[in-house]
Amino acid sequence: MDVPQIQTIDRYVDVPQVQYVDRVVEVPEVQEVVREVARVEVVEVPKYVEKVHVEEIVREIEIPQVQVVDRVVEIPEVHEVVKYVPGKVEYVDIYRHRE
Repeated sequence: MDVPQIQTIDRYVDVPQVQYVDRVVEVPEVQEVVREVARVEVVEVPKYVEKVHVEEIVREIEIPQVQVVDRVVEIPEVHEVVKYVPGKVEYVDIYRHRE
């Protein structure tokens, strides 16, 4: 059995070198802008209905008084007249006289 032989090869490779170059770069100036915004007012709205207050109001109401007046009133008289008709039927007529 043969043992394989290891060969070494020398190669020259150019490795790039890093070069530093100073550059001047202008950075825009940052300006602070302040804007006034209208204030927001917060109003609290109640989530419940308040209890209803009952107030008694006293009022004086004039009620007309009933006055009793005595009057003499004539009542018509009722006269009863009975007529007899021959036969079994009897009729009764009532006459009222107004005076």
